[in-house]
Amino acid sequence: MNAVMPSNAPLGLVSLQLAFNGQKSNPSPVRIVNSSFGTLGANSAGFGPSVVLNFVAQDQQPVNSLTVSASPGQVVTLYGTGLGPGLNPDNVAPLAGNLLTPVEIWVGGQAVAPSDILYSGRSPCCSGLDQLVFRIPPKAPLGCYVPVLIRTDKAVLSNATTVAIQAPGVNTCADSQNPFTSLYQSAGKVGAILLSRLQFLAQVDLDQPLSFSVDYGFASFSEENGSQFSYNSRLAFPPPGSCTVYTGAQDMLADATLPGTLPSVRFLDAGATLNTSGTGGSRSILRYGNPGDYGGLFGTDLAGLSLPSLFLNPGSFQISGTGGADVGSLQATVNVAPILKFAGLAGIAAVNRSQDLTLTWEAPDASAQLILIAGSNYDVPTDSSSAFFCTALPSDRSLTVPSWILSALPASRTKRHQSHGRLLMGTASFGPAVTNVTGVKAVQTISISAKGQSVLFR
Repeated sequence: MNAVMPSNAPLGLVSLQLAFNGQKSNPSPVRIVNSSFGTLGANSAGFGPSVVLNFVAQDQQPVNSLTVSASPGQVVTLYGTGLGPGLNPDNVAPLAGNLLTPVEIWVGGQAVAPSDILYSGRSPCCSGLDQLVFRIPPKAPLGCYVPVLIRTDKAVLSNATTVAIQAPGVNTCADSQNPFTSLYQSAGKVGAILLSRLQFLAQVDLDQPLSFSVDYGFASFSEENGSQFSYNSRLAFPPPGSCTVYTGAQDMLADATLPGTLPSVRFLDAGATLNTSGTGGSRSILRYGNPGDYGGLFGTDLAGLSLPSLFLNPGSFQISGTGGADVGSLQATVNVAPILKFAGLAGIAAVNRSQDLTLTWEAPDASAQLILIAGSNYDVPTDSSSAFFCTALPSDRSLTVPSWILSALPASRTKRHQSHGRLLMGTASFGPAVTNVTGVKAVQTISISAKGQSVLFR
């Protein structure tokens, strides 16, 4: 059931009941706030490409998409809901006019100047539907998935959606730092292979800190529809120098499935296993669940477990498979870079969400093409989590995660084992696309060498 929250609803903890044919449901507690903006996604799920119109002329406002990009300095209209009380009763056509709710907008981490927020109020068409008309900041980064976030009342951060931004005159977007974008942007059958090593320091809720490393591999083969609003949260990186956020049920960095990661058409069967071999021997990436989904733990140095030893020492690895019903045999090479010291992580046991967090790194291996930074906090009692994800160029040597991004994460609870907070930094190296595999147009490889630790978010 969908309904418009009355503009005169009382704030705070209230009781909600539904009535049908003279009978009322059991009351349910609901917390009402003055505003909590939610941006509409083109997929109707609240993530990925936003519902945004690019303003060209009054009678020409095309929908922003991967093939219809906006440009820095262009005026756009973004749609959402939850901006706050309207200017008139909700059962009549909304009056045009800015609502009283203070609004802040960031595009790719760049703040929209208050003078460039041209309208923030109800859409004339519908009660409960809000629109923000603003000018894209002149320094907004270019890319296919530039994150857009809105904060109202200087307190409540919205969900993150994206817009496509390119230079004036360029319609189709491009991500020069992420080859997955062009691969998944057009319709067809594709593959992705990931090898990764993670060094992790568990230092929260333990009597003694515990350091360990794990190696793992993943692969996915799928058919995609090439929609102009396509989005895969595993592969759709924000532009370098910017951050995005995700929220959802369960623990996003453990057992939860990130939103928007399933194929838009279907999985493709590439065989029962994929073999990974290097100087230290070989390991298998096993198929699990869906026929084109593969993953597994290669090894660890964690004592007391009946698991293989570490395997992905820096160097070159060969991926091979005999093929399956949809995908033929394949051969691919993946280079794994050494893990940086990531001195910026040293000594961080708690993160103050009300302050910016600046992280630094050393000059990486020449094969590293992108710096990845992520943080998450899993709230055990509510079985929910929030995460942020940022990228940077290796040459940047530092990145600042703004406090308004950190505010998307829940605060860690004071009781032990009630929160699982993590902070991670890594390098990503992309291999050349493999284009000679029968049944798919290309297979893209990536390796990630990362370092992380458990933290508290205050």
